[in-house]
Amino acid sequence: MAEVQRACDRLARPTSQPALGAAHYVRAELHRLRGEFAEAEVAYRKANQWGRQPQPGLAQLRLAQGRVDEAHATMRRVLIEAEDVVTRSRLLGPYVEVALGGGDVAAARGAAEELSRIAAVWSTPFLSALSSHATGSVLLAEGDARAVLAAFRRAGAGWGEGRAIRRGAGLPAGHWATRTAHRWSSTPRGRYSCNSTRLPTSSASRNCLGFQGRW
Repeated sequence: MAEVQRACDRLARPTSQPALGAAHYVRAELHRLRGEFAEAEVAYRKANQWGRQPQPGLAQLRLAQGRVDEAHATMRRVLIEAEDVVTRSRLLGPYVEVALGGGDVAAARGAAEELSRIAAVWSTPFLSALSSHATGSVLLAEGDARAVLAAFRRAGAGWGEGRAIRRGAGLPAGHWATRTAHRWSSTPRGRYSCNSTRLPTSSASRNCLGFQGRW
């Protein structure tokens, strides 16, 4: 959390507005995951003010607050609006969580299957783990205990591989926050942006989707 705050302070200048929004979003996510909902709400609002879409984190916050219908409606809307594969890959996992929270197992299954197809194409540790976790969550809701264990084991292996790659690159754990802020929101003009609706090269897509250990 301290590193995220330093990133926010460092990026708080006019030329870094997109990156500042991304840094506030990371801060909001950390607050949400720690159960600090009031602080998360403020940070999501700041992210939005600095040009960073507060979804899917804000919808996940609403789910945690018990505002299930609002969370589900929001995630349906943002997923409909998302047309490119990079954006959809970031939304499908949270959509599965929110859909299951609202009892819509069929919608969660559809989202998990789409994420699995994306993961199969790009084949990165992060996406593979995210896909396996989403699939395992759906299987758990469907009551398939044996398949659940296999899916969650695959997810655990994927997360472990991603951590090993990061350590091999000599990056500290806290490096993730600052890199996230820049990776998703501060691409210089003329270069490929993760917010683009086009995927000009497979290497550019992989850099956005997966993270080849540079975290």
